[in-house]
Amino acid sequence: MAAAAAAINIMSRTLQVLITALCLATAPLQSAVAADSTLIVSTIRTLDFGSFAVLGSCSNCSITINPVTGTRTTSGGIILKAGGSPGAAQYNVDMRSCGKSCSAYAATVSPASVTMSGGSSTWTVGSFTTAQSSTTTHPNILYVGAKLTIPSGAGITAGTKTSASFTITTTP
Repeated sequence: MAAAAAAINIMSRTLQVLITALCLATAPLQSAVAADSTLIVSTIRTLDFGSFAVLGSCSNCSITINPVTGTRTTSGGIILKAGGSPGAAQYNVDMRSCGKSCSAYAATVSPASVTMSGGSSTWTVGSFTTAQSSTTTHPNILYVGAKLTIPSGAGITAGTKTSASFTITTTP
């Protein structure tokens, strides 16, 4: 289990956002014939939305992190700030058990969205997207991006959002 904490500046106050990623991968089948398999072996970095300001005019505003480039984009009502290390989550995936039949694998994030609550509002992290490094070297890197949605900028105060867990499953 890997935890990430991203400091978010809100109207000159600090709000702590915690996202916990629980990474699971398919295990090799226990049989006389070894089945192709993949395994997430380590976390390189966790999903980080970085620093930003939420305007009072925010209504279902969002920040999206692209899994390939790691860049952030907003839907309005949010001002991105410098600082921190925003970017996509990155995991080392062992593909050695895949053999030549597995030049790529599927990665599924579940549930489709998770909520973080605390203070006067609940935020949603969802629309998870994944990408793999372009090589088939071992380990391969899995990138995970997502969209953070803030329902309203009104009444947001300094505080801590509780962590949200999601599962990543890889299959050859």
